[in-house]
Amino acid sequence: MEDDLRAALLADLAGERPPPLGDVVGAAISDGRRVRRNRRLAAVGAGVAVLAIAAFAAFGPGPQLPALPSALPPGSVPSIAVAPTAAAPTRTVTVRNGTQRAEGMQKKATSAAMLHLLTTLLPPGRTSHYGVGRDNDLHVQLYYDAGYGPSMLRLQVDRKDTGLPRGSAARLTVTHVPGDCVQDTDVRATWPDGTEVQLDIATCLAFDGRTDPPARAQLSEAEAALIVTDRRWGVTMDASLVDQAASAFPTALPVFAR
Repeated sequence: MEDDLRAALLADLAGERPPPLGDVVGAAISDGRRVRRNRRLAAVGAGVAVLAIAAFAAFGPGPQLPALPSALPPGSVPSIAVAPTAAAPTRTVTVRNGTQRAEGMQKKATSAAMLHLLTTLLPPGRTSHYGVGRDNDLHVQLYYDAGYGPSMLRLQVDRKDTGLPRGSAARLTVTHVPGDCVQDTDVRATWPDGTEVQLDIATCLAFDGRTDPPARAQLSEAEAALIVTDRRWGVTMDASLVDQAASAFPTALPVFAR
C-alpha cells in the first residue's frame, strides 16, 4: 500500500509543470554579489577613515608641499618662503605598536644597521649623504628626497637603564625647536626599559663650512611616529638585520658635521 501511494504521488508531481522563474534566479545572484561587494568596500573605507582620523587627530596634517613639478633641473632645490609662526607646544601621547620585538639572535646595533632599517621604514623616495655622529655610532644621518629636493633626517638610539621590563606601550613626544633648523621637529619614542629613539626632521641640510643650506621637510609627524615606534630599534638589533646592513654599507661611514 505504501509503495502504491508513493508511486501515485510521484506520478502527480511529474505531471505538474514548474512555475515560470524567468530571471528570478539570475537577478537574485546579481543582487547578492552587489550586496557583498558594497559591504567589502564599506569595510575597507571605514578602516582607512579610522587610520586617517587617528593620525590626523594625534599629529595633525603633514608638511604642506607644492604640487610635484613634471621635471626638476638636476641638483635644484625649490625655493622656500618661511612665514614666521609661533612655536607649537610639545605633545606627548602613549602609543601601542603591534610589531613585536624580534626574539631571535641579537647583536650590538651598528650605524649601518640603523641606516639600513631607516631606509626600509621611510616612504618611497631617494636617500643619500649617509653619515654617523662623531661621538656616537648610534647617531646617523641621511638625506631624503621624495621629489622636492633633498631634506635631512637624523636618528639616534640611546638607552637609559630603568630596570623596567620592555612593554608594548611607548611614550611618544613631538617637540618643535625654534631657531634650530637641524632639530626643527623632534619626534621621539621612549620605552619602559629606557630605550629612546629620536628622529630629527630638519629644515636645512648639513653644515657646509659656512652655513646650513635651507631645505623643505618632506616627512610628516605621523610618518615619523611610525618610524620611531618600530620595535626593531634598540642598542641591540636582530642579528640578520645587522649582517644585511654590513653588506649594504661595507665601508666606513663619514662623520657628519655638527
